[in-house]
Amino acid sequence: MRTFYQATAGDKQSDTVMVNVRPRVTLVKVAAHKFRTRVSAARSFAGKRALFQKRNATGWRTIRRVQLRVVASTVNTIISGKTFRSNVRRHRSVRLFLPQQVVTDCYAVAFSKAIRS
Repeated sequence: MRTFYQATAGDKQSDTVMVNVRPRVTLVKVAAHKFRTRVSAARSFAGKRALFQKRNATGWRTIRRVQLRVVASTVNTIISGKTFRSNVRRHRSVRLFLPQQVVTDCYAVAFSKAIRS
């Protein structure tokens, strides 16, 4: 979530700076045309829709919306995710994207690393 940082060196202190934090988003291929995503954050993203995207010549294009659910939780972290199927062709670059409407103003927009389908 929004985090505040302040640097200290000796007896000097910097001004406090607010930094937006991104949720951790992972995407893995588990079988042919089957993917698993996980979103780790201090709050749940259950019921929110992440965007499954593929790269094309002009950028990233959304090919599916994935509704997340709670998968696990620890003391400080809630893991939301889903296993889903997609008919995207093999060897295409794909990613999962959480736009501003999903992360609201608590977090910065987030996306997974691009992987090969």
